[in-house]
Amino acid sequence: PPASINISGACRFDYQAAADLFPESGKTNLISRASVAVNADHTVFAELTASRNLANYRLSPTGINGNQGTKASAWTYPANGPFYPKTYVNSAGQTVATDGNPFNVRIRLTPGGARTNGQESLQTRYLLGAEGVFGGWDYNTAYARSVSQNTQTLTNGYYDRNLLLAAFKTGKINPFGAQTAEGMALMDAAERNIDGRKGKSVTDTFDFRLSKEIMQTAAGAVGMATGLEWRREHLEDNSSDEILAGTIFSTSKSRRVDESRQIKALFAEFEVPLTKELSSQLALRHDAYGGNIGSSTNPKIALRYQPSKDWLFRASYGTGFRAPTMKDLDPSSVETSTGGLYFDTIGCKKYNSQCYSDQIPTTESGNPNLKPEKSKQFSLGFVWEPNANFSATIDY
Repeated sequence: PPASINISGACRFDYQAAADLFPESGKTNLISRASVAVNADHTVFAELTASRNLANYRLSPTGINGNQGTKASAWTYPANGPFYPKTYVNSAGQTVATDGNPFNVRIRLTPGGARTNGQESLQTRYLLGAEGVFGGWDYNTAYARSVSQNTQTLTNGYYDRNLLLAAFKTGKINPFGAQTAEGMALMDAAERNIDGRKGKSVTDTFDFRLSKEIMQTAAGAVGMATGLEWRREHLEDNSSDEILAGTIFSTSKSRRVDESRQIKALFAEFEVPLTKELSSQLALRHDAYGGNIGSSTNPKIALRYQPSKDWLFRASYGTGFRAPTMKDLDPSSVETSTGGLYFDTIGCKKYNSQCYSDQIPTTESGNPNLKPEKSKQFSLGFVWEPNANFSATIDY
């Protein structure tokens, strides 16, 4: 058939060709900012940003492997069904009579149309802050709240397993071609148009920063910046009961998560000129997550050397810290499957099972004992700019 491809000698549906390359989408954005100068030294400001994104993703029709499962759950077409074939073409290309027995089918429900997922994303961010000069220091402080909400909806082509299987075993759904009105009515009755997954994340942040030139040297001014940051994160991720129970064909399960945490940080940075041509940057940051993650202190040092207007040399060294996400740490688990197709050579040889390319069942789970990722990094490079029209850079 036109929509089929040959994979290892098996006739398979070309599901990639049935998917949209560019999903239908729409975006609405709002960006606003207001500021008021209290006096010459102090300014307060507020920001509001919001966006709404809508998208419809169309995938291949629901696919069903009727050979899988028990006798009760396999997709078996009855011998007395109105669409039972009298003949079929065997592997030798010969037309032969059927044996009159029920048979299992592997099918794509093309009459039901493409599986269609609707997605609505809402993001808002509120910020209130102040900046200015106090006691000889430049300051900047702000509180912000960011909220992101996402709803994924099954809008077409998704079916309840039990309802559709019962309808198929009546023989009134045609596995070989176009459906009758009765067959389509049975398929429509088994379709599930629901909110499949909802998620929400909320982040509250407060920061306060100070900076000034703290002293003068023969090589130039020594600059200092310091500050603190507090952040609270909350994440909710909820798949529907039906999807988690696996009662809807061709849906992907996602673990339910409801987690919160607080992070505190302190940092300081110094810009120190050593000579007229050579300057250094010294920085230190401490992050505290609490719990099993704990805390981490990370330094950075950088050098900048410019012997002439044409040449600039630079180098840096530092350490890094990346905490696990809240979903990484959540201990819940869910049964799902691989995104790609794989051939189970061991299972095929040992059990005569899975002797074709297919998605393999997997288990997804978080680990509350995960530790942070730590890193060390350095860089070395130079810039050559002999004139305003040419510049060359090499960095390692």
